Amino acid sequence: MVRDLLAIGWGEAATTALRYMSPALVRNEISLISMTGGVAAYVDSAGIYGPHSNFHIIPTPLRVTSHSLAEMLRAEPYVRDVMAMALTARIALVGIGAMSRSASLVRYGYCTASEIELFARQGAVGDILGYFYDRDGQILPLDLHQLVVAVPPDQLFRIPTIVAAAAGPDKIDLILGVLRGRIVNILITDETTAAELLKRAR
Repeated sequence: MVRDLLAIGWGEAATTALRYMSPALVRNEISLISMTGGVAAYVDSAGIYGPHSNFHIIPTPLRVTSHSLAEMLRAEPYVRDVMAMALTARIALVGIGAMSRSASLVRYGYCTASEIELFARQGAVGDILGYFYDRDGQILPLDLHQLVVAVPPDQLFRIPTIVAAAAGPDKIDLILGVLRGRIVNILITDETTAAELLKRAR
C-alpha cells in the first residue's frame, strides 16, 4: 500500500501547523518528507510520530560552506532520492521567512543578521526553502543559493498544491511576493493579515 505523502518546507509557521495537524496525519497514515536540509528544524516535528514514524528527512544542513560541497551532497543517493520523492507529493506545506534579525534562518545559524540586511538591500523581501525572492516573487541571483541543499523553487510546480502558512504585519510584503510570483497557490493566514493583503493588492 502506497501512503499519501505530505512535503514539508522550512519555516516556523509550517512546523507549528504540522504539530497541530499531527493527530490527523498519523490517523490517516500520511507520510512526511522534508524539502530542505536543516535537520534540527524538523526534529521536534518528527518526534511526534514516535520511533516507527514514516518521516523522510534530508540528512544535511540547509546551508553548507561551499558550492562543491552542496553539489556533492545533492548528488548523494539518499539526498537525491528524498528530494525527488518530495516532488511526487500531491501537497506541500511551506513557511515563508521574513527579512529580520529574528528570522528562522538567523536563529538556526544559516544566515547572519548582516547577510539578511544585505539581501534586503539587493531586493529580497523573503525566502522560501532558503531561497530569497523579490517583491514580484522572482528568485534573486544570490551566491548563497549555490550553498543551499533543498528542492529548487523552480521545481515546486511539479507539486499540484503548495500551501504557505504565514501571518502578521511583518509578513505582508513577502506574502504578496509569493502570490505575485505564483510560487504558492493556497495561503493559510489570519483575518487581519488577509484584510491587509486585499487592501495592498488593490
